[in-house]
Amino acid sequence: MTDILEVRGLSYGHSEQRSVFQKAREGFQVRDFHLSLRAGDMHALIGESGAGKSTLARLLAGALKPAEGLILWRGRPLTSYSLRERARGIQLVMQDATEALHARRTVGEQLREVARVTRGLSPSQVRDMIPQRCLELHLDPLLLERFPHELSGGQRQRVNLLRALLCEPELLICDEPLSALDRLHQVELLEILQEWRQRTGGAIVLIAHDVNVVAQWSDAVSLLYQGRCLEQGPSKAVLQRPQHPYTRWLLSAQPRLYRPAWALARSELVSREERPGVVVYPSCPWVKRCALAEPACWGQESRLKRQDVDSSHQSACIRSEDLPWHVGS
Repeated sequence: MTDILEVRGLSYGHSEQRSVFQKAREGFQVRDFHLSLRAGDMHALIGESGAGKSTLARLLAGALKPAEGLILWRGRPLTSYSLRERARGIQLVMQDATEALHARRTVGEQLREVARVTRGLSPSQVRDMIPQRCLELHLDPLLLERFPHELSGGQRQRVNLLRALLCEPELLICDEPLSALDRLHQVELLEILQEWRQRTGGAIVLIAHDVNVVAQWSDAVSLLYQGRCLEQGPSKAVLQRPQHPYTRWLLSAQPRLYRPAWALARSELVSREERPGVVVYPSCPWVKRCALAEPACWGQESRLKRQDVDSSHQSACIRSEDLPWHVGS
């Protein structure tokens, strides 16, 4: 199956220099990101707050212009498509549904406008279609006459998702759609996404903080830290056999009930005090906090490399093969 989305060396940000007497300081929110996504796949992005996940989501949707790199959609640069073509191909579901929806327009008005503009449907076609689409997402059609503030958090998020699905996209980019929902509504929303993916063959990029959700629902995952991808690969391989200290530290932060059996104590993975010094690209961004760092980590190029010859599991740790906790050693 061919890739519908291919990302090569994507970077966003700038280098800033406050005076001629100071060295330029990097201000990149995303740096050298690579991704290949096939139709029907769900790829998850996880990492700490401020890791660059939301910025990356906007870059993939074409809402931000990258400083470096290339985004290919169906084999063509994303910038070569018109806005309407992009809207029909890729849709971004924002994290905060309250801000994403217009406060002074009813839900029905907003949904009907999306269907008319992106798909060119007549008013009568839109009027007949939208109530049926509401039922597919477990929404009462009577909610179409209400304003966003009159809906619950779960209803607003489903309306936000429905607005994106009305465009009939091939790729959904969901920026933490579960963050404001309780567990019951989280499962309902994930089941809706799964059903849409199976029915249409569409792909999903899911940003989430819950590692258990990623393990259960996604096909592949990328671990981000300070705008850099430190580990990437199939979800099962990455979460069960992590090959980067940052990934192990992140998984060890899970509640004990969900923590993997191999997880080391956090003190074994993180330095007690952050090391002094400035991390300069392409050094590993985790080096100041890593208890396993060595001098080579400060200057050697830190890029993703395959962990096995026949595997898509990649890690940016230069010591992944000789550390004592390496799986299989």
